[in-house]
Amino acid sequence: MVTAVVLARAAGVTDNEVIGTFGVIFTSIVVEALPFILIGAAASAAIAVFVPPARAHHERDHRSAGAFVEHLASDFLFMGRFLVLGAAVAALLQTAVPQDWLSFVADQQLIGALALMGMAIALSLCSEADAFVAVSFTAFPLGSQLAFLVLGPVVDAKLAVLYGATFRRRFTLRLLAVAAPIALAGALVFDAVV
Repeated sequence: MVTAVVLARAAGVTDNEVIGTFGVIFTSIVVEALPFILIGAAASAAIAVFVPPARAHHERDHRSAGAFVEHLASDFLFMGRFLVLGAAVAALLQTAVPQDWLSFVADQQLIGALALMGMAIALSLCSEADAFVAVSFTAFPLGSQLAFLVLGPVVDAKLAVLYGATFRRRFTLRLLAVAAPIALAGALVFDAVV
């Protein structure tokens, strides 16, 4: 990422105001989230590698630091791609979409919450990245950001495919019919109270 920033500056790409703003927003989201994603990946790797699974004979499985590093890198890269996707969409939304359109949607509590709920479903972010992306939607009220955070981990595009492969179609539709109104109602109540 540092190399990309240096090359973009050297090529004069960042002289364009829109591209420069996109770069600042994108980089700030990614840099803010990376330490937390690294900590999450390290915790996951430590549990996967060093905590022995429950066994009938209670044998201790001695695993190597190499397995830890491999698991850490795998988890970090897996979560990192969702962060990069979410940061790019958030930065694009704030630079490419006219601000008066964005303000109009964000100012309408119901429409704003529905818009971010739709974005949560479409983006399919991992739970480590979605908070950093949600907080970047500064034009939207906190309730809309909350709806984004609540609905995304329950129902998103990748989970819909997984649910469809595992359960009957009716289950997925029922889950959406229950989760979406609850997330929307919670967002509206939160905005009314706060």
